[in-house]
Amino acid sequence: MSMTPQEEFDKQVWEILQDIKGDLLAGETGKPLTYFFPRVQGVGIIPNRRRRDIIYKLQEWEAIKIENDATVDGLPSLKYMVLQPKFDEIYQKYELSQALHTPPDKEEEAELVNEINEWLDTRDQHALGRIWQVVNALSYEWQLRDETTFNVPHDKFQRNKINSKEDLEAILSALHRKRFLLVIKMVFRTKPDPNSDKPQGSVWTTITDNPAILYDTHTKITLVPKRFKPLVEALRARVHPEEKEKPSQSNNPENPETIWSDKLAWDGKKKFLIGERGDVEFNAESSDRISLFRMLTEAKGKWVPVKEMAEKVKKPERDVRVVMGQIQKEMLHDKVIEIVPRNEKGEQGAYRIELLIPPNRL
Repeated sequence: MSMTPQEEFDKQVWEILQDIKGDLLAGETGKPLTYFFPRVQGVGIIPNRRRRDIIYKLQEWEAIKIENDATVDGLPSLKYMVLQPKFDEIYQKYELSQALHTPPDKEEEAELVNEINEWLDTRDQHALGRIWQVVNALSYEWQLRDETTFNVPHDKFQRNKINSKEDLEAILSALHRKRFLLVIKMVFRTKPDPNSDKPQGSVWTTITDNPAILYDTHTKITLVPKRFKPLVEALRARVHPEEKEKPSQSNNPENPETIWSDKLAWDGKKKFLIGERGDVEFNAESSDRISLFRMLTEAKGKWVPVKEMAEKVKKPERDVRVVMGQIQKEMLHDKVIEIVPRNEKGEQGAYRIELLIPPNRL
């Protein structure tokens, strides 16, 4: 798939930022650095003219200051100073952007799965259970809001019986260090002032710098989907191995394979039976919750577009997503069925009910 001009530009900026970061770490503190342009050009290498334009763009963004544009030892080069904290702000912005939006290839995906399993292998079953409680709460918050960045969901943690502050801080700090998510808070933001010697730009702090930010209302959690999703699956397989038997249901609308059972049926207007595995009982015979859940059961495992659900209850689509998250969290968290959102890029938002066990075990 070809990249858009913006995606190509962002990728090239990130590559150059990493070059500068490497020079900054290896160079002498407070001294100018030298950026050497590569002698070799070809496919996959940023052309030197483009590379120079991006470096001057970094100067325009006040991340660096170019002191000399010359040739050293036969190679075109730039001598420059890194300007803090602006450089770190831009570096973190592009680091996060690349982590969120750059899908892993098959080789990277395999390496990621191995990395996750090696990390989980060092935890005992009790620790895995505690990590799963936190990760599961975050996963539901993601489904509920359909956004990867949100406030710290303390209410979801409490419902999942995560009452120890020490455990929560330790788990989120570990997940942050492993880059499954980011827990960050903006400390301050100032307008650029070339005449000031005080810090300028946005300055952020993270949970590893200061665990206390976890309880600040301005702190945000940002999930890194390409790493967070495989973590959820790996943890689920270890904490709930019985769900390995979960039937495969295609997320592809062109192959709408569904798995259902006649044992999934309504008993009256308020109670939905799940074979011999319990039931889902609503408080009232008529409500948005029961109307939307009934739409899902009548679809028998097929996708129900969020647009149709919103029209049914005459509410905004965002409200429908909230109700779906509430039903899943409050009524289905211990059941063998679950409400699943369709998160495929480019596809219409939709929900359906999936079985967590084969139909013959209902």
